Amino acid sequence: MGALAGELFLIRALGVRGAGVVAACCSLIAGLAALSLHVAPTLSRREPAGEPAPRRLLFAAGLSGFALLALEVIWFRFVIFFVASTSVAFAVMLAVVLAGIGIGALIASAIWTRFPNADRATPVVACASAVALVLSYSGFVAEPARYETTSVFIDSLRLMLPVSILSGVFFTVIGRAVERELGEESRAAAFVTFANTIGAAIGPIIAGFVLIPTIGVEGSFFTIGVLYVVIALLAMRNRISLIPIAIAAVTLVFFPFHLWRNYFLPNATHEYRDSRIVAVREGPIETAVYLRTDIAGEPYVYKLFTNGFSMSGTAFPSKRYMSAFVYLPLALRPQTKNALLISYGVGVTAKRLTEAKQLESIDIVDISKSIVDLSSIVWPGASYPPADRRVRTHIEDGRFFLLTTAKRFDLITAEPPPPKTAGIVNLYTREYFELMRDRLSDHGIASYWLPIYQLSDSDAKAIIGAFCGAFSDCSLWSGAGAEWILVGSRGNVPAPTYEAFSRQWRDPVSAATLKRIGIETPEQLAATFVADAPILRRVIGGSPALTDNHPLRLDPNLARGFAQPIFPLMLGAPDAFVKSDFIRRALPPQVVAAAPASFGPQQLLDRTMLVLLGLPSPRSPEVLRRVLTTTKLRTLPRLLLGTDPWLEDIAIRERTRGNRHPFLAYVVAVGALADRDYGRARDLFAEARRGLPRSRELPGYEALAESLAR
Repeated sequence: MGALAGELFLIRALGVRGAGVVAACCSLIAGLAALSLHVAPTLSRREPAGEPAPRRLLFAAGLSGFALLALEVIWFRFVIFFVASTSVAFAVMLAVVLAGIGIGALIASAIWTRFPNADRATPVVACASAVALVLSYSGFVAEPARYETTSVFIDSLRLMLPVSILSGVFFTVIGRAVERELGEESRAAAFVTFANTIGAAIGPIIAGFVLIPTIGVEGSFFTIGVLYVVIALLAMRNRISLIPIAIAAVTLVFFPFHLWRNYFLPNATHEYRDSRIVAVREGPIETAVYLRTDIAGEPYVYKLFTNGFSMSGTAFPSKRYMSAFVYLPLALRPQTKNALLISYGVGVTAKRLTEAKQLESIDIVDISKSIVDLSSIVWPGASYPPADRRVRTHIEDGRFFLLTTAKRFDLITAEPPPPKTAGIVNLYTREYFELMRDRLSDHGIASYWLPIYQLSDSDAKAIIGAFCGAFSDCSLWSGAGAEWILVGSRGNVPAPTYEAFSRQWRDPVSAATLKRIGIETPEQLAATFVADAPILRRVIGGSPALTDNHPLRLDPNLARGFAQPIFPLMLGAPDAFVKSDFIRRALPPQVVAAAPASFGPQQLLDRTMLVLLGLPSPRSPEVLRRVLTTTKLRTLPRLLLGTDPWLEDIAIRERTRGNRHPFLAYVVAVGALADRDYGRARDLFAEARRGLPRSRELPGYEALAESLAR
């Protein structure tokens, strides 16, 4: 009840401090109740005392506590692959385990009333725990991630409740067995509680830092099953106990090894069935899975799937907004010399930082060494960002790093895990953003991820309110569709010159990437503007900001859709840009004057990115013709027709090798059309149409290319 009340009511209503006060009051009431029940130390009978503690039974009690608390860590790591890993999910799972222990104790008590010698069956209970553990794991039905609390509850019941109940039974019967040997209830209770609690304290540490990283979740389940058999041997009183021990041993012989790799992981990643698993790393705090999508046998997109959630990837929208985390602040602050990246992901943002020649030092902070190491799959050899001589990698919590470092940074950029993931909310609070501001240099700037499509209206207002509470000049920019970027600094800094602002478009490395991600001119970057501080504060109104004390202002339930009225800000961005005093202070006059013409294409690009979230496609022959004839943009036409420069690279290479698949012809045709080589585009569309005679769209594209070629 405490676990559920804290998460579902107390913290939401009273904040973290208020919930702590309620907990303290509960302890005080319990103490007063105990005091009121105090009686004089006179006993109707004296029990014999002074017998030596039964070490074998106490060791079994300690191992029992070790096993269950280790299992909590292993269960949680396992089940979050199939349910949303929110704070509510953890509260529900914890409540199920605790309820199971209590139910088990009641069952043991009921058995005692009829069978006073029930403690002789202690080995049977331990063996039953081993069997129940194996059966609940092997019988678990894997389904793709579900977000309802009822799903968490049902999965927790199936996986955790049987062993939890048996643990409650075991604690009670082992206590009775120790009491029988000591002959004194209080000493027995003290010794058993001490042994069990010490084991329980050690269990999570060993499970999280030793078992899972070395032998994985599946191996850890098996190890705990073996441990229950060891507990049964320690508690054995007679040879009859060998029968249940033999049954448990046979069950472990048939433990379903490889179920994790062959069944559970594929089902957990079923949503990405166009990809295949290329790497799995089970570390102390996460299970990281790398997925790869191939086109014509070549790697096209990588996805980082962590603890049941797609955390990062290299699809076009991800490359665009993760690159903008760097390109946007470096345009606004071209004098930047050092940078801090918090949360590494797949390394796209880190790669953009290492490509920036003006940076003299780059600090990367991530809580997981596995995540950083695994990115060598995406960036092999010398392209691996942490290999850059300017980079220092810190494996620790980002907030802790900011609290302890004395260094100040010209740029701090961050893309933490999704805000509703358990344990992440404190990377979106006002106190955290204030800490970021304090670690900026006087002319420093910060860019931060805002996944607006994962947030309700109140969620978005709470996070934006927290950011704007720390940064008085906060502003909002579009990274890619509904992947937004919050930008803030320590104060007013004069706008850079046009030469300085546009420097990245003259650098051959950054210019090539900017073109590929659809930011082909400095004016296009300016057109990603959504809102400035006055607009954001007007939209937020009186909504309370997200703070450390009130983390549940961010609803832990996942939202799917678009925050209203936050999201429509994009539609009003052109007018807001023209009227914004912030824009006139922050951007060169040439960019301010030229950027309004780029808002139309920018909003079209954003709408194209939003197709991934289920919105209708803006693609039509009329729209495509207008883009081709009224702009010089080359990436936008590719996106409108469902390709991108990286996909086109693969198609060109494959056709050079002789692969004449019609899809590859289509991709290259789109590239030719976008490059205004209309005659070649017409011929390639015709080739693709012959290979795909049932396509409804190809004849129209061929006709469009033909008309433009005249």
